[in-house]
Amino acid sequence: MTSPSDLLFEYFLTSTDLVETIPDPNKTILESNKKELLRMIREDSYIPLFSAEKIKFIKNFSSAYNELRNKANEILNELNVQTNLPPSYNVAITLQLAILETWRKVVVEKVVFNKRVNIIKGKLDISPYTLLILYKFVVISKFASNGNEMVKLLQKLLESPKNREILPDIYAEIKRLIDYSTSEEVKKNKGQQRRAYTMYNTLFAPLVFSYTLSGSNLVRYYKKISKQNQLSYTSTVLMDLLGAYSFRMIYGYSNSTLVSLAEELSQYFKVIHETLSSKEFKSVLKEGSLYSYLVTKANEHNITDMNKISLLWNLINDIIIAALVSLELYEEDDEVKKAYKEKIGEIDIYEYTTRQYGLAY
Repeated sequence: MTSPSDLLFEYFLTSTDLVETIPDPNKTILESNKKELLRMIREDSYIPLFSAEKIKFIKNFSSAYNELRNKANEILNELNVQTNLPPSYNVAITLQLAILETWRKVVVEKVVFNKRVNIIKGKLDISPYTLLILYKFVVISKFASNGNEMVKLLQKLLESPKNREILPDIYAEIKRLIDYSTSEEVKKNKGQQRRAYTMYNTLFAPLVFSYTLSGSNLVRYYKKISKQNQLSYTSTVLMDLLGAYSFRMIYGYSNSTLVSLAEELSQYFKVIHETLSSKEFKSVLKEGSLYSYLVTKANEHNITDMNKISLLWNLINDIIIAALVSLELYEEDDEVKKAYKEKIGEIDIYEYTTRQYGLAY
């Protein structure tokens, strides 16, 4: 019988195979992605944390979620955790656990190079260890102001004593990624070049899904919202979760640790789901009283710790901003606009941020 730990590790590896972005999605992909997005909002009362404009470039958004939903239910049943939440929330919970459990296996059990993560099938793969090293780089690089500082941070990370024993392998794998994406073969072949660009989306697939479902902060500054602008995301909330749980996972690991983490995540998302599903939600947003409303909801679920409430606030705030950005960027599709407006009401991003923060984006 496969253990929950192994199921989570496989879930992590599977998620790296499921996401691919394409620069010019065809009509079939656009319709499929829109259908999945509408289902999540209307049926699950779930707002993805990437804007609709970003989601439409994912090649297999709908089929990937279907597979991850089925596997998430299997894993949560194995842990005997009944969330009573819609499927999208279960994927959010399971992905957090999968990334944490993979990290624990890498650090404690030294599962390093015996399994591979496909980057480009048949051409390029790396170890889970290298992938997680790169994830750490994603976390710390958000504090860098330019490319040179990011390189210095990555170098510092790789040279830490903890990683020194397998440094040659890590350097070799990262160099292969860089060499491939900058090779003459790739530069000459437009199809290859596009695959090289989308390679990095595939590489960070578990984080892409995790951000989409539960924890990417929209950077609170950009020049203006338009279809030409690329909006940036950071990993603040997700990494707060990972940081809070990693010590417990590595040093206090047991099956009950996984269960307690799953239950804790379930508790967070129950508050989020109840808030988004509430008939009062639109008026609360309009009045600017969301924070006090969220605290009340959290207290109803016995969440009184201010650190947890702060994490919940970041999550719900990200969700609302993602919806408001989607309304600004996805104007050409009335059906998508209508779904978001049915959820959040007649409020725009400038009004929301002014009421919540006293400032405009």
